[in-house]
Amino acid sequence: MKLRTIDVGGLVHYADFGGRGPRTLVLVHGLGGSLYNWASSAPMLTHLGRVVALDLAGFGRSPWRRGNARITANRALLGRFLRAIAPGPVVLVGNSMGGMLSMLQASHEPTSVEALILACPALLPAPPGSHERAVTAFFALGALPVVGEALARRQRQRVAPDEAVEQMMDLCGVPRGTVDPQVFRWHADIARERLEMPWAIPAFCEASRSLLGNLLLRRRQVEAAMRRVQAPTLLMQGMTDRLVLPSMSRLAHRVCPSWSLDELPAIGHTPMLQDPTGFAARVSSWLTAR
Repeated sequence: MKLRTIDVGGLVHYADFGGRGPRTLVLVHGLGGSLYNWASSAPMLTHLGRVVALDLAGFGRSPWRRGNARITANRALLGRFLRAIAPGPVVLVGNSMGGMLSMLQASHEPTSVEALILACPALLPAPPGSHERAVTAFFALGALPVVGEALARRQRQRVAPDEAVEQMMDLCGVPRGTVDPQVFRWHADIARERLEMPWAIPAFCEASRSLLGNLLLRRRQVEAAMRRVQAPTLLMQGMTDRLVLPSMSRLAHRVCPSWSLDELPAIGHTPMLQDPTGFAARVSSWLTAR
């Protein structure tokens, strides 16, 4: 894994895992994540082609300026990044918010995406009251202007980076102690670094507000964008996901029945972290069969 930075009208920190084969796979993390979300599974995909994972604006080590963590801004940044690092269309793999961004990229710039793989993507809302109260409160408070940032700062002061990573993995359904120790250290290291980044919390809250706005207020526009996707699409859904509920991906499949739906038993919100071998095998099987 080689860590690099590129300026595409905004600095983007990314990891190049190398690889062999005709394709380029670009991996896009979710809300609160970083390129290290893919560190376990990415090496298992390099037989398919070059594999690259990026930090979105305001996340990981990619810097933030006001406005660039919003969905529209990060989608545009993703498009510029693809044009800079790949000579042709890529296989775009997105998780959670990264699934929303990947879908929008395939919809807005169809010639940039050869195939689309969406892992527990945040595309359409669940019916009111479907989520656990703790999950609803977590996202609602994070999205509140001023109050959300104040609560996030208080939480950051109370919880050590290692514990914060464990809590987030618990929320995503990743059992404690199952992640490769080196991958866990990378997650803890970036959490520690972000304590010194004054923009880390405002960026997270800005992205939260933008994502919830897309889910709750712009559903028709999102559905229209989904229907415009021309690339073959694999929709992967963890059946124990507490954040993107299975009903949400089933609804997305009803909107786009041509997409393949792969439901993963006993898997939560981040299948590439929880079961990297199984995740890579499913991706490889689907791409090889195309």
